Amino acid sequence: MGAPKYDNIRRRVMADQRDKNARLNPKEPRSYGEINTKEMVCKHCGFKARYKFIRCPHCDKTQE
Repeated sequence: MGAPKYDNIRRRVMADQRDKNARLNPKEPRSYGEINTKEMVCKHCGFKARYKFIRCPHCDKTQE
């Protein structure tokens, strides 16, 4: 067995290589959240945005 310091470095390098391979080979699906670009519309003023909001940035009222 190697020294704990070098084992830790080796483990980090191997993890970085796995992440790099996963990014370069998108064949394997990852469990990232879906990117949703549907428009959200404020129920009070009609403000439209391509992101979810709880409080409208235009009229400052909360959405139900």
